[in-house]
Amino acid sequence: MMTKHEQRSEDVGVEHADPRINRTRAAVHQCGLKLLFESGTEGITHAALATATGMSRTTLYKHWPTRVDLLIDICGQIEPGPAAPPTGDTRADLVAMVNDVAASLREPHLRRAFSAMLAQAQSDPEALEVANAISHDGLASLTAILRTA
Repeated sequence: MMTKHEQRSEDVGVEHADPRINRTRAAVHQCGLKLLFESGTEGITHAALATATGMSRTTLYKHWPTRVDLLIDICGQIEPGPAAPPTGDTRADLVAMVNDVAASLREPHLRRAFSAMLAQAQSDPEALEVANAISHDGLASLTAILRTA
């Protein structure tokens, strides 16, 4: 059984036969990341992206039916550095993972976006769902390291 996040993101990153879909996704990802880094998660709405991209809200709702879908897809475009595969040395692998996370948080735009999302998640169920989805994805590296212990 797939989680809500997995169901929503089944076709994220998939090239579609229709180039219009690919252009729509690329424009939303580009403008969405800019809005995210400038305004945090509260800046990501269908209306704001319609204005930023010049697309209709109907088009955006067709591809991203909810704001959570938008947020998860846009946040999914933030590429973390490549995770080193577990070496079998649990301590060294955990230290490397923590160092990778720390390096990511030293990036001002990522730190700002992450902080804004966590702050908004305290009172916004949609932001909380996105933060939980991102946390779930991020725990995969930790799980892989601990499985080798």
